[in-house]
This record gives sequence, C-alpha cells and structure tokens, in this order.
Amino acid sequence: MTTDLHVDPEAVAAYVRTSRTVQDQLTAAAVAIRTAADVDQIDRLAADLGSVGATLTSAVVTILEGHADVLAAAAARVGRYGEGISTLQTTVAETDAAHATEIGSTGPQVLAI
Repeated sequence: MTTDLHVDPEAVAAYVRTSRTVQDQLTAAAVAIRTAADVDQIDRLAADLGSVGATLTSAVVTILEGHADVLAAAAARVGRYGEGISTLQTTVAETDAAHATEIGSTGPQVLAI
C-alpha cells in the first residue's frame, strides 16, 4: 500500500506567514502584560492602596506574570510549528527533485521479457 503526500508550497508559505504574525502578536501581548506588571509601578500602587491593596496587587501581578508566561510559551510553539511545516515542505521538495534527477539520469530502459 502506498500513500501519497502532497505538500502545497503556496499553502505552506501562507501558513508560515500566518504563524509568524500570530507569534509576533503573542510575543507583543506577553511584553505588554509584563510592562503592565512593572514592579516600580506596582510598588507605588501597592503603597497607595495600603496593606489590603498590596495583597491584591501582589495577586494580580502573579496572575499577570503567569499569563505572560503562557503567551510567551504559545508564541514559541506557534513559531516551532511554522518552522516544522516549512522544513517538511523543503524536505519534500528536495526529495522530489533528487528522485526526479535520479529517474531522469537512468535514460530509456528496454526491459527484456
């Protein structure tokens, strides 16, 4: 049993472009969240809000940092998926070209039956 694998270079290129855009957006969101959780700003806010506010502020910062970590991890995964799809397309194209060259170099063959 044989299985054919068709890799559409245009679809791969579109996927890779989209994955880069998504990766950039996730990275920017993670940076924005980390900026929002800036320690200097949070320390000032906590001081202004008193001990109860400081506890709440600390909890919010912890949540924001966790969210930023998740976004950064998602950005890395999306980037790796894009790289993997691109590598697959390159490997398939190189394999196809090598096989075509090999087939072409054999020349006409006459089989004796």
